[in-house]
Amino acid sequence: MKKIILPFLILVSLFAHSQSNTQIEIDTLEVNFDIKNIVEVNSLVLQIKGGINSVAQKKINDDIKKHFEYTPFNDSTYVNKLHDYYEIDSTQLNYGPNEKYGDGITENFTVEYLSNNILNISIFSQIYPYLGRPQFFFKSLIYDLNTGDKLIFDDFFSIPTDTLKSIFNSEGYHIYWDNDAQKLKKEKLKELVWVDNICPEFYFNYIEDELYLMIRPTCLGPALIDYGIPLKKLKQFVEHFEFKNKLQLWGTDINSLIGQDRLQFGKKIVFEDYPIQYIGGYLLPIDNFDNSFGIQEYSSSDKRILLFFKSIDTHQDIIIDILEIDNSELENRILTEYCITKNGLETEIIALVNPTETEFHTKIIKAWRANRKTGKFENVNERKIEKCPNHSYGL
Repeated sequence: MKKIILPFLILVSLFAHSQSNTQIEIDTLEVNFDIKNIVEVNSLVLQIKGGINSVAQKKINDDIKKHFEYTPFNDSTYVNKLHDYYEIDSTQLNYGPNEKYGDGITENFTVEYLSNNILNISIFSQIYPYLGRPQFFFKSLIYDLNTGDKLIFDDFFSIPTDTLKSIFNSEGYHIYWDNDAQKLKKEKLKELVWVDNICPEFYFNYIEDELYLMIRPTCLGPALIDYGIPLKKLKQFVEHFEFKNKLQLWGTDINSLIGQDRLQFGKKIVFEDYPIQYIGGYLLPIDNFDNSFGIQEYSSSDKRILLFFKSIDTHQDIIIDILEIDNSELENRILTEYCITKNGLETEIIALVNPTETEFHTKIIKAWRANRKTGKFENVNERKIEKCPNHSYGL
């Protein structure tokens, strides 16, 4: 009877430091099991322990486990079929006197890219022997740390395959590990890389302090080969806000956001001249519960910025106007919305007020209308504003 050692787990905690100084705490689960003369498996499985919201954390952790194929997680096909191996008669196998029947399997991961918004890991599997020789398997996983969603190539770039192939072969590199320097290095491609025919997995990494789109073929045999191209060479095709920020692709200043989709913005937008940070937002409902318009607020070092947007459909909210208010005007004052005029509650009205501890603010300093008909911010005579609700009253 074959000896079976049940799987056991080892939990190892570490901190992964992101590109943006946010600390993401990561657990490494070590899963081991051994079926004598059949298989010996060791898997190191990444799990996020902290640093992001709990919903996204669970979603990512559950999905990552599904990609470790040789552990007992999620009813692994491999593990479920191990009982079939128990019937193998090792005396019938043609191995030499010094050879031992049984596979050795290792699975581990590397964190390729980590920021406030993105986790990119690579999962490696090595099996020996595999059809008589070692075999390596590789996959890349990229997650949105805000939502827990898995991201694909089209979330980052909008580029035809032929264009990518052409740019890659003119601007790309072969990436390799230099043992002497103990770091990744690059050399210009010496032959064409047929990106669409090599079953590519893509990921992101830094080469010599520059961010690269990395491509690793998965159908060229057991060797692990890496190619890369500087992200700046693809900047006209970049779609994801993370890399638009890194390459400062949003334009010179806030005015470049007119006509753009606010659903593509992150919590931070980096322009050529300055960055802005998201601080909140609200809708401007109409009587028939039409929520097609809204305001998204950001702050810079010296301004409060209101972005007026209109929903085109469920997947696109276009910025139609922008209002900037100097921070000096906000000193000891607050900005509030949904004010009351002689016509009653008007959801289009935004006002700068002296704060009170009563149910309504009545000391109106300035006011604006986000006019849904014209798509513009308009000045409103503050005398026409009777009062504005104190949204903090009673809290």
